[in-house]
Amino acid sequence: MADVRLGFIGAGAMGIIHLDTFRGAAGAKLAAVADVSEERAVRAAAEYGVEKTYTDSVRLIADPDIDAVVISVPNALHAELAVASLEAGKHVLLEKPMAMNAAEAEHILAAQQSSGMTLMIGHQMRWKAPIAAARRYIEEGRLGKVYYVKAGWLRRMGIPGWGTAYTSKAMMGGGCAVDIGVHMLDAALHVCAPRKPIGVYGAIYGAIGSQRKGIGTWGVPNWNGSFDVDDLATAMIRLNDGTIIHLEASWAAYTDGEENGPYLHVMGDQGGIVIRDSGSRFLTEAEGQPVNEVLAEPSGDGVERLLLAEHFLTCIRSGAAPLTDGWSGYRNQKVLDALYRSSETGSEIKIDDF
Repeated sequence: MADVRLGFIGAGAMGIIHLDTFRGAAGAKLAAVADVSEERAVRAAAEYGVEKTYTDSVRLIADPDIDAVVISVPNALHAELAVASLEAGKHVLLEKPMAMNAAEAEHILAAQQSSGMTLMIGHQMRWKAPIAAARRYIEEGRLGKVYYVKAGWLRRMGIPGWGTAYTSKAMMGGGCAVDIGVHMLDAALHVCAPRKPIGVYGAIYGAIGSQRKGIGTWGVPNWNGSFDVDDLATAMIRLNDGTIIHLEASWAAYTDGEENGPYLHVMGDQGGIVIRDSGSRFLTEAEGQPVNEVLAEPSGDGVERLLLAEHFLTCIRSGAAPLTDGWSGYRNQKVLDALYRSSETGSEIKIDDF
């Protein structure tokens, strides 16, 4: 079968990660890259052996030789580029979050449904071995009835690109919640499926970033820029069976909680699961004694991204719906919208069935 010819929109940090990942994926051809910076596009093309470069993403999308596009640009551009790509008959791998809000996500879904093309959202955490194992254990009933999930991603000093698009509400729609919080939201909802979120009570803060503190190593700060997004977010999410997901995320916070990294705790009436970067365990009880089992060995660096890339290529060829399809992205967006709205109002925000 012929290679899938890929066009990459965005040659910034995330675009380079995708180029590097797909270079190692069988059946992928790195055919084109577009970036508003010609220098970045040319440099990426030279490093990864890409055939064509564009400074206008519209021209890449119109290129008849491109089968699929990988979109890695600021969130404010997601809907416009994803819709244009789908309407042009291209398959789309779209970086998270899906859009700036649920209304934009609906436009993308409508374009996907009318086009029949593959739409996949870039939630690579689903392919981490412990999270995949957690889903399997729950389906097998080893945890019994799951009733509480605690998920999040904490950083003590990790604000990316202070003063750039990363810290602009107009360009990104939010801060840590839409950047790293959405990954753990997606993982938590994934292990709880098919249960659905019906209400969100949450709050956001920008306490550290507003002081120009908590700067991370991702991106280059622009001290002439601004910071108007969240560097800490927290939410209680009610599911339709009474299960609660407690979500928290921080780019910057004076804490050493949860190893200052991603984590997932799943609690059932017969057992539980703990997942951190340092390891994962299945916890239960036998004959009145605690039992701890290794859940899964951690994946190697970048393995989950490669598995995501290969899954995207497989779905293009087979026509199957991706594991992280547009509906999962839309669901995540509904929860994020409710989190921000709840922080504004101080009240729980109900989520309509979907």
